[in-house]
Amino acid sequence: MPDELDKFIVRILALFQLLASALVFLWIFSALNGGASVSPTAIPFLCLYALYGLASGVFLYSTKKLARIFALVWYGGLVSVVLVQWFFATQPRNGNGDVLLFLSGLSLLYLAITSLTRFKDTIT
Repeated sequence: MPDELDKFIVRILALFQLLASALVFLWIFSALNGGASVSPTAIPFLCLYALYGLASGVFLYSTKKLARIFALVWYGGLVSVVLVQWFFATQPRNGNGDVLLFLSGLSLLYLAITSLTRFKDTIT
């Protein structure tokens, strides 16, 4: 894949990651004001996850190998949470999680494949 196309895709993924992290902060703010149902014990973990997402999203704009690994971990966490909520939902799904799962899954796959091929090139 040409490097320019890869940079463009990675920067789109970084933008998606930054926006998703900002939405987590909005969700936390809503929960603190009584608008969203979030366990009070989960709020510090959500804050750490959102901060990690912001930091690794900004770092991902550099398109370095280590930035891809940090973003890969963040997307892995996102896919895991969406899958757990999807399978263990007490209410019927409305389809919003399906789109999020599809987009984050594609992002996770792309970062995993490109990270592995880049690290393979440096090892051999």
